[in-house]
Amino acid sequence: MTKPRLVIVLSAGAVLAVAAAVIVGVSLYSRSEAARESLVVRYFRALSSGDEALVKDLVAPEFSSDLGLGNLVRGSYELFDFGEREPGTLRFLIIVQGEAGGSGAERRAMLCELRYRRYGLTNRIGSIRLVESGVGLKE
Repeated sequence: MTKPRLVIVLSAGAVLAVAAAVIVGVSLYSRSEAARESLVVRYFRALSSGDEALVKDLVAPEFSSDLGLGNLVRGSYELFDFGEREPGTLRFLIIVQGEAGGSGAERRAMLCELRYRRYGLTNRIGSIRLVESGVGLKE
């Protein structure tokens, strides 16, 4: 009678240990630099593909943005990472096709700051702020 109980207790302990390891692993990953960079990439990928459900999952309830990108199409923009200037703030550069119908004739570069916060085990975007904007120079 004690052996089945021992097996049940050991199985339950193993399940709890695996669950704790998964929670710790996800928590450590969400604090990593790769997770923060991935947040920028996933946001613009979801925005350009029109996946409103994923965009909603990535942003905080109080999300705000002053970029005014209009219709962003996948492949019509480039992202560059400038790192985390202060905790919770990522700086990045996005280069998008100009207003001329995405013909490639004019490109616009925008230096932005993305502020994020932890919500449970994940990071969510609180705001994206335009720092500076510029247009390409003709040679």
